[in-house]
Amino acid sequence: MVYFGFRAHLNYTGYCAREGRAWSDREKIHSAVNYVVNREKPREVYLKTGDKLVKLQPHEAGYEEQLIIPYKSVDEFMQLNPNCCEITERADEGFQHDLLTRLSGDASGFVRVKYQRRYRGEATPDRHEPRETYVTISNCGTPW
Repeated sequence: MVYFGFRAHLNYTGYCAREGRAWSDREKIHSAVNYVVNREKPREVYLKTGDKLVKLQPHEAGYEEQLIIPYKSVDEFMQLNPNCCEITERADEGFQHDLLTRLSGDASGFVRVKYQRRYRGEATPDRHEPRETYVTISNCGTPW
């Protein structure tokens, strides 16, 4: 029983038992940014007309507004979005992980990531839109 209490305490404080250490804030931020970079890929865009979906093609009106310019790497992201990230205990609107999630090590907290989503248009100049997301990081650096 004492072992489980001690293990839960270590998990709550952010200790990664698999690696025998706690991840640094810098490592957590890198993991969260990598997660965001790999989600920011150009997408296929569909338009709902009536009760069916129609895939938009690059030459169709409205498509350019949805063409995301992905970041090439974590380094490029960090260079173009300095001071983008911070470690927080709470996410948007005060959301906080429950005690069991913290004690299990599934979440050590959040990384708030503020950045510019970049769009490319065929008929319009490239544009940027501010974005903010919260990425949960486990004690061993897994983002979700």
